[in-house]
Amino acid sequence: MDKRSRKTQEAIVRAYEELTREKGSIREVSVQDIAKRAGISRSTFYSHFRDLTELSRKMEEEFADHLADIIRTQLQAGGYSMNDEILENLFLAVIHYILSQDIFAREILLNDITDIVADTLAEKISNQLSLCCTPEHAEKNQPALKNISMFLTCGTAGIMKRWFSAKHPVSPEDLALSLAEMAAPVLYTYIK
Repeated sequence: MDKRSRKTQEAIVRAYEELTREKGSIREVSVQDIAKRAGISRSTFYSHFRDLTELSRKMEEEFADHLADIIRTQLQAGGYSMNDEILENLFLAVIHYILSQDIFAREILLNDITDIVADTLAEKISNQLSLCCTPEHAEKNQPALKNISMFLTCGTAGIMKRWFSAKHPVSPEDLALSLAEMAAPVLYTYIK
């Protein structure tokens, strides 16, 4: 993709994020709104994205990639070992990232996590968790790690959905501690 096309796509994404924040929902934003905000024509929008669904999917993939990067960073900081403090810090970093994403993150979580986000995250988490194991242990437990990753992804999304719906009844720190306590027994079975 050339520099001009990349800048146009960035302008479209930025306009979509701004409008979503202003209107309070991704469902309230139209292609016409995005085109006007980005300073482009509707046909230019359609030359970059087939429709709003494709734009949303691209943003969901980026959201999942950012979450996966946060998880990788936290696991690297812990030396790819696993303990209660590392788990709690990992969940806290994820919660803070989701809170920083505002409307878009809430929309993804409150309207059920999409397969794109769940699959992308679960695969990336599985890859990172396998680094916490010895090579032979990781290979032997790869199917289990994939299932654990999907369980953690969907379970955490469900808990976060309730947390958002209830308007944050506990602090992010308390939520992270709770998530870490739930995840630890499952993870420690396969990762030491």
